[in-house]
Amino acid sequence: MRLNGVRFRWKNSSVIGHPGKYDYGVLSNEVQEVLPEIVRESCQESPEGDKYKTVDYTKMVPLLIEAIKEQQKQIEIQNENIKRLQVELERLKE
Repeated sequence: MRLNGVRFRWKNSSVIGHPGKYDYGVLSNEVQEVLPEIVRESCQESPEGDKYKTVDYTKMVPLLIEAIKEQQKQIEIQNENIKRLQVELERLKE
């Protein structure tokens, strides 16, 4: 819940990515707070002398799979509860 998918534009002066083009991703600063082991400093430097931070997206995939599975379990429980409540409601209408 602490990560946000974003659309961003690469800086024209960027030596990584696609300078001047739009792209999609996550904010490395947010990822670093939650999953610091998948954020790395690039060997490339910005024109201002800062190190770029990069996110290893491939390491996020297993976590996303597990999150989807957990979400699916919750959906199935909610569907069971809805069906049970619908049956109870029908029974009360009789």
